[in-house]
Amino acid sequence: MISENLDTKQKFVEMCKLCYEWNGEICFPFDTITHSNEWVSFKTHPDYNMLSEKMTNLMKLLNSDRSLAELDVEEDLWHMI
Repeated sequence: MISENLDTKQKFVEMCKLCYEWNGEICFPFDTITHSNEWVSFKTHPDYNMLSEKMTNLMKLLNSDRSLAELDVEEDLWHMI
């Protein structure tokens, strides 16, 4: 679970820790968050739509260039997405 006490970038960094590789692609568990009662407070938080969009963009970016995974999430990737 991601704490509501974190700022937006910190929430995103925590979201990145949920990413996984499946069939050669880097993925984020959007379905789990959408359909799980454990995530109700997170998915209804005002930041969720923006964070979700940024995560979608990050998945596209990383799947097109895996070397970007070496960059710092808060400083480099945040601004790219």
